[in-house]
Amino acid sequence: MMENDYINIVLTADNNYTKVIGIAMTSILENLDKNKIARFYIFTYKFTQDDFKQINKLKNKYNCKIMFIAMEKHIHNFDFINESDFKNKWISKACYFRLLMFDILPDYIEKCFFVDGDMIIDCDLSQVILNEDKIFLAVPEIYAMQNREKVLSHCYKLPEFEKFQQNPIENSYFNAGFYLVNLKKTRKLKIYEQILDLLHKYPTLPYCDQDLLNMIFGQKYRENIEFISPEYNVFTLINYSDDYSNTPFGLDKIKYAFEKPKIIHYAGLEKPWNTCKIVHHEERWWDYYKISPWGKDYVIKKLSIWFKSKNGLKKLIQLIFSIKNEDIWKVITILGIKIKFKTERLIERNDKCKNPLT
Repeated sequence: MMENDYINIVLTADNNYTKVIGIAMTSILENLDKNKIARFYIFTYKFTQDDFKQINKLKNKYNCKIMFIAMEKHIHNFDFINESDFKNKWISKACYFRLLMFDILPDYIEKCFFVDGDMIIDCDLSQVILNEDKIFLAVPEIYAMQNREKVLSHCYKLPEFEKFQQNPIENSYFNAGFYLVNLKKTRKLKIYEQILDLLHKYPTLPYCDQDLLNMIFGQKYRENIEFISPEYNVFTLINYSDDYSNTPFGLDKIKYAFEKPKIIHYAGLEKPWNTCKIVHHEERWWDYYKISPWGKDYVIKKLSIWFKSKNGLKKLIQLIFSIKNEDIWKVITILGIKIKFKTERLIERNDKCKNPLT
């Protein structure tokens, strides 16, 4: 295979996220052009032998390459960071692992994707092209941009966000859950060294690595960043009927993205594998779970989530038994079997046809 035949992808995970990134990888492999080969670089933390074995199951079903890079060898780079100082308490030093892709990946890799583990890639990644005059590709975050005075208030105080302060629409803040980068060019620009300098200066930014990447690519190298349409990073916990007129995208484009997402992002604390409260596109994650190497326990896993929540029990009851009115029919569904009964409205209508004077 030629080097151009490989699609390089970085994901990060600890031993609690093994199957989760496996589902994300499944979605990538299911949609990738069959003439291309996905080459995964998994940045692992506290993985056991069983975790490695679980991920490698993907190679039994798909033609792909999987390389594991242990973060235990690199975590000392972040020893100066005090996690207790983080504004958002669910964040840990592990969020900075992705930044290492600018330093530790093999030199022969020219372009590489980063994909958050809580994503479903419902498109062919080989069709996402980074123009030759650009070094970075990402999606502006519509919720943050619409509510920037609140969500991005820190960006108005830092000199590194000067372009954003002057013209936020033109110099938008992007989400770092999905991006494509030209590593060949970032090496020449010594991007990793610049990131480290900023990290020492701002070790506890509200959105950590995402803020740093925005400072570098979204601000300092704004002319070299390529923004793509919102269907490549659709959040599942925001209301897409809200007003997003104060973002880089038109409302029609945002509506289209929500209805036909190419990449679904289950951002936030609530995930399809731990709750039934996902607002949008919950079933798409389960679709890929079902066809993944772990699909044999699909029913058990889904039922366990349902039983844990009140909303889930309601869904389960509706699946087993439901009654609906459909015009002149009453439809009773029992274990997927539908039974239709004529309602009184139908009987009354028939009687009137027989005796139009009544």
